[in-house]
Amino acid sequence: MKRILACIVALMVCASLVLPAYAEPFTPSVTYKPQPQVVPVTDPDGNSALGEIVESGIVTGYVYDCLIITAIADAETSTEIPEASRAMLLDVYAKLNSGEMTIPYEKFNAGLDSSKMSVRDLFDATFVCAGQIVDHPALLAPEGVTFRITFDLGVDADETVYTMTYTEGQWNPVVSTVNNGDGTVTCEFEKLCPVAFCVENDEQTPDQPDKPDQPDKPNDPSAGTGDPEGDNMIIWISIAAVCLVAVIVLVVVYRTKLSKKS
Repeated sequence: MKRILACIVALMVCASLVLPAYAEPFTPSVTYKPQPQVVPVTDPDGNSALGEIVESGIVTGYVYDCLIITAIADAETSTEIPEASRAMLLDVYAKLNSGEMTIPYEKFNAGLDSSKMSVRDLFDATFVCAGQIVDHPALLAPEGVTFRITFDLGVDADETVYTMTYTEGQWNPVVSTVNNGDGTVTCEFEKLCPVAFCVENDEQTPDQPDKPDQPDKPNDPSAGTGDPEGDNMIIWISIAAVCLVAVIVLVVVYRTKLSKKS
């Protein structure tokens, strides 16, 4: 009997190892949410543009094309994103999701509690200018030149959005991030790369989009569902299954012993 109990305890210990050791760094919607929509601007000639080239606070040019925005949900299936950008975005997501990488929120504010922060949008922004007249990456090469772009995030007017870009192997804050008060956020990027829009959990509101109807298997590049409640349910089902197997083993062994005694 002692051996049986020892086996059951060992099974329970293995099951407990399935439980996550850290808080999920993402909001539940990040792995099925499409890329944030770009809000166009108008150039002096009345033409619609995706964003502005800014130098020392002065608009010196406009970007009309070549911009590719790819959400993490579409990273594996997109045919537009360059392979190098795809690989980097997936690598960043995997490391954040596993806890191997963390976002240094203290670069924004030493008082930010990282345990209350979540990534609400994770995507890659890149220029694909093959065959185009304008070399957009070259426009951003000089020091002090930025790309100003506005995204429709559907955030509240009083919600603080923290923007991070992943360049040269580390996360860097985009301090020039402005909540326009109408659900849109305007940022200025020195380089295009993986981007994370982050918020404080206690500031999130019901105005964020509800989860749409999804197929049985969500469009998620990771093994998890991206939904903490769903993942937790899977974990507990796994633990229950292990416990059930342990009980069955105990009953079978007990009955076997009884039959031998009789």
